[in-house]
Amino acid sequence: MHYIINRNNPIYDPFLGLSKEEISQLVVTASSGSNRVERIGGIGGTYINGLTDYLLANGRTPVASSYIRCPHDELLSRVLRHQENGEISDADARHITDEITQGKSEQGKVEQCFRVLNTQASCILSRSADWAISIRKAIDENETISIDLVSASNDLLISMVLQEIRDAMSMGKEFLLVLDSIPIDASESLGQLIRNYSSSCNFVYASSDAYSDTQSTANVFETLLAKSNTVFVMQHNSANTNKKFSEYFGEYQRVEINTTYASGDTYATYGQILPGSSNSNITSTQRVNKPRVEERDIASLSYDELYIKCDSNQEIIHVRSTDGVATGRYEQPRRLHAQSSRIRTRRINWLVFFLLFFAFPPAAFIYSLVVCGRTGKIVSAIFLVLTVALIITYFVLLHVNGII
Repeated sequence: MHYIINRNNPIYDPFLGLSKEEISQLVVTASSGSNRVERIGGIGGTYINGLTDYLLANGRTPVASSYIRCPHDELLSRVLRHQENGEISDADARHITDEITQGKSEQGKVEQCFRVLNTQASCILSRSADWAISIRKAIDENETISIDLVSASNDLLISMVLQEIRDAMSMGKEFLLVLDSIPIDASESLGQLIRNYSSSCNFVYASSDAYSDTQSTANVFETLLAKSNTVFVMQHNSANTNKKFSEYFGEYQRVEINTTYASGDTYATYGQILPGSSNSNITSTQRVNKPRVEERDIASLSYDELYIKCDSNQEIIHVRSTDGVATGRYEQPRRLHAQSSRIRTRRINWLVFFLLFFAFPPAAFIYSLVVCGRTGKIVSAIFLVLTVALIITYFVLLHVNGII
């Protein structure tokens, strides 16, 4: 069964199934973590025990709404009246009176605590124990429970919910906890829970701006990422959040090769047959760290796109979800070795030269002298000399043999 608790279905009660000591401990602990409720001391726990014993003596199940509606100033007179009517035994009446009297100094703090709880949680609290549900009960029955906390500013309500969760963790209960759009600074105990949650508890934290919701509490964002097995990142409008997730995805090393080429021609001087030329190549190589996922890549995600990182194998998956079917994959960029365009041009020039040389040698020499650099001109000059020597030798042999 799935219990959905909201203003349309108010069935939550944090006191359901608890003993009087557990109820007083829950209230005292939750109030100590709230900025709106003055801390309730140990005597306050005694006062709450007296309220609980009063309800039990009257045959009523302790629920939060009963404490909220309690007429604290009339409580002792009511105990006396019930004793006189025989509804409460003399022993129970004396015990309840002693507890209330001993904790009288904390009465104002307890009243304030339940007034704040009424303000924050009245729309989701159950009016009766018959159809109420608590987090502890849902975990024991292996059920799913969803609670609308109404507002992240409801610190006392959040503290009580978190205290139930911590109690379940301390008892070794196994369950899945999902926190959706709750800033970490909503409660002091929330940051402590995230940093120290039990390994038996599977934990999911979802937020429209995860870094902004966690940066107010030291190291919580980093702790969340460090403890996460799988991280899902969708579009964020915050530049800081995009930067943090880009850093989390890590970097890779790329080799960049930059080539600077310069060439020029010189006029023939004394002792030179052909015009000279000069050229120079300056090549620099450097390793550059590049983000595996750029900040702009996260910012430009559409509503149906997300990145998924599995911590077990450092794999990043770029997913597009359409009609419930996820497709696509992101692979880590490999190291790219840039190739100089000048090198590619030189290879083409040599290819054209040899083709022209075998087809029509004069055209090859003319092409080489026009487009090639210094090395090309030297090679062309050597081929020209060899060609001329070959032609002269050919004609000499023809003359010697009397053919010419």
